[in-house]
Amino acid sequence: MTVKQLIDQKCWTRYGKAAATAYVQGILTSEPHDISLLFFLWYLHSGGGTKRNIEFEAGGGQEMKFCGGSQTVSMKMAEHLGDRVKLNSCVVRIDECDDHIKVKCADGTEYRASFVISSAPPALLGKISFNPPLPPLKNQAIQRIPMGSIIKTITFYDRPFWREKGLAGYFNSDEGPVEEGYDDTKPDNSHPAIMGFILADKARQTTTLTKEERQKLVCEQYARIYDTSEALEPVLYREKNWMADEFSGGCYVGTFPPGVLTAYGKVLRMPFGRVHFAGTITATLWAGYMEGAIESGERAAMEVLCRLGKMTESETRKRLKLEGLESKFLEFSFMEKHLLPSVPTLLACSSLLSGAVVLSILWWKYCLK
Repeated sequence: MTVKQLIDQKCWTRYGKAAATAYVQGILTSEPHDISLLFFLWYLHSGGGTKRNIEFEAGGGQEMKFCGGSQTVSMKMAEHLGDRVKLNSCVVRIDECDDHIKVKCADGTEYRASFVISSAPPALLGKISFNPPLPPLKNQAIQRIPMGSIIKTITFYDRPFWREKGLAGYFNSDEGPVEEGYDDTKPDNSHPAIMGFILADKARQTTTLTKEERQKLVCEQYARIYDTSEALEPVLYREKNWMADEFSGGCYVGTFPPGVLTAYGKVLRMPFGRVHFAGTITATLWAGYMEGAIESGERAAMEVLCRLGKMTESETRKRLKLEGLESKFLEFSFMEKHLLPSVPTLLACSSLLSGAVVLSILWWKYCLK
């Protein structure tokens, strides 16, 4: 069953269907008809539910931004690791020997290690030659988990004209290439900008256009949304087409069509010889997010430490709880607990309302006369 089939069954109005579709596109950059319902529910559960995946408050998936950009995390790690970080070293082959493993790069460089941890998305593992070959189920799985489709745009302006109109800058839209937009002005109010995401089918459709043609469509859409011609005159336009990125093939994460999670889910985290697998899609908490990437990396590293005899399985289980670093989940609101839209909720609310009306009439009839 696909997510679209659920939306068609449960959403009663055109607006409800459009909102649900936009939600799915926003968090998985894929169309609902391409996504397994089972995978979608698992994905939401790993992040604490529908609200938490998109929430901006403490504990939500969109809670924080990095000063200087999220790449600063990788850069600081590289500073700490020094020359052990090898850049421009594309892995093309992994050979397992009796007591070690060899990794060969595109430039011919070879490295020898006891174990390998791969955090590459499943869709990219097929670009690496494994000897011995990957197990049949793993080989089949990586052919069935495509990356999402997205073009990220940032449009800079002389001034934040949307703020002067009393607008926050955030929007959802189905009338243009950009489906989600955010105010991306820096905290010190410099570099006013709107960050917009072109998602799923629209990303695939507009990727055939030139950058200039996409910019024109984006600015025209902003002019309609903010009701001003100023949006047509940006000072700078930047975009990143993640579908064209050689080492990701898309964003944000690999998605599962119907039947794939059931048939192949068990092999995602399963080590193969001396190769262990990490990556955000293998996480159990916050899959698809940086939090999930960290959790999966911790898990894979501890698997290797266990095999090296430097940790026991019980120590691993304790460490995996990441004491002091556990994800902080939001409390369920009263509406989430009791008033989510459903036929029983509608009937219960109708009964309560009817009872209140009857009591009001009786009170007016017998107590006020």
